[in-house]
Amino acid sequence: MLTHEELEGVIAHELSHIKHRDILISTIAAVVAHLAPSKGTGAEAAAVQGAAPVSAERPADIYAMSVGQGAHRAALAAVEALRDASPQLKVIQHAGGGSFKSQMKKADKSGARVALIWGEDEAASGSVTVRPLREGAGGERGEQRTVPVSELQAALDAVLAP
Repeated sequence: MLTHEELEGVIAHELSHIKHRDILISTIAAVVAHLAPSKGTGAEAAAVQGAAPVSAERPADIYAMSVGQGAHRAALAAVEALRDASPQLKVIQHAGGGSFKSQMKKADKSGARVALIWGEDEAASGSVTVRPLREGAGGERGEQRTVPVSELQAALDAVLAP
């Protein structure tokens, strides 16, 4: 059984799928895959039909996590604003509860380049911890740092820059 906080997170997550038309995009992809010939790889089949090749799904850019009710609410609001401001970014928001350690394992497994971390301290101060998970273009992973939520976009631009 889900706690109230977990249920709230799941509902918010599912509503964001609707808002960002994920269902429509998945339906279109399924129709294209169905119409493609059954021989060859997806890329070959799409090329035969004259469509753009279907590639494996790219990893997330950002994995957002939170622990605590106040942190969870702050994360939901900030991630929604981030998705609105930067629709090109692929953002996964953890909604299943658990410790920071278990959420970090899931963030790493997701392939995301950056983790956004909200705890009760960050929620109280209106900030977020930005933690690079992968090496950047210079071969370095970068340092974790805490920034005001109002400066999140600039911090992500710096971390995600090619």
